[in-house]
This record gives sequence, structure tokens and C-alpha cells, in this order.
Amino acid sequence: MWLEFLINKVGHSGLEETLEYYHKVGWISNEALEELLKLSSGLGPYIKNDEWEPPEYITKEEADIAPDNKFAASDHIKSLVYIEKIAGRDMDLNALNQLKTNLNQVERATKNMGD
Repeated sequence: MWLEFLINKVGHSGLEETLEYYHKVGWISNEALEELLKLSSGLGPYIKNDEWEPPEYITKEEADIAPDNKFAASDHIKSLVYIEKIAGRDMDLNALNQLKTNLNQVERATKNMGD
């Protein structure tokens, strides 16, 4: 479910970069990074089959196009919650809310820098 969320946000081409970022910030281990990349090869959009094509299938060219290729602060928080749940740890709701506030502040500040 989490990998599908990531693929829908950044596509297969952005997945490795996203997972490597989570590894660099210490959210996932090297072993988890490698295993997630292996698992992801079997996930994602269906590829067009010339002999059989239900409506939900898309072409190979469309397979790597994500509807939204930019992560918002809430997307990173959602990933962190997934990671913590997978690891069997409970999230401290106060810490989670503080993290969300901090990420939103950074997001607003970077938007203002671009204006």
C-alpha cells in the first residue's frame, strides 16, 4: 500500500530517488531500501497488452507518469507514518503534529522564496 502511494506520487522513475532520500534521513535502513526497490518492480500501473486490454490498462509510455510528481509536507508525514507502522512502532501524536507544523512552515517559506 505504501509503495503504491509513492508510485502514484512520483512514478517508478522517482521512486528510487524518494526511497534513497528516506534512507539518507534515517527513516529506512539500507536493507529496507534494497527490499523495497525489489518489491516495487512488481507494483504499479498495468502495462498495455496488445492482445487483451481492459479499460484500466494504460500504455507503457503512460506507466511512469504520475498524477502528482511533487511531495507535499503531508505526503512525507504519511510516508513516515507508514514506515513507523511497518516497523511496529506507534507514533507520538504530539510529535507528529509538531512535525507537520514544521514541514508546513518550511513549505510556505520555500514558496515565498520563489515569488
